[in-house]
Amino acid sequence: MPKKFLLLLSMLFLVAACQEKEALKPPASKNYSHTASTQQEDFLYELSISKPTFTEGESIKIKTKLTYVGQAQNVTIYIFI
Repeated sequence: MPKKFLLLLSMLFLVAACQEKEALKPPASKNYSHTASTQQEDFLYELSISKPTFTEGESIKIKTKLTYVGQAQNVTIYIFI
């Protein structure tokens, strides 16, 4: 009897540990926005997404922003594609 009880208890712990936790999910909000930024020399680069998760095949909307934060009056930026 104790072996069956321990087996049942172990299986219960295993099932409970494998379930998704609500605390780990991002907040469900229509106003969700996450922005990551980095600065290299005189430029600040920001990248934003509007949703915490995306489904397979769904298009992803990304916004980027490049800001010059240096002291010069004029800066020429080249884009190589």
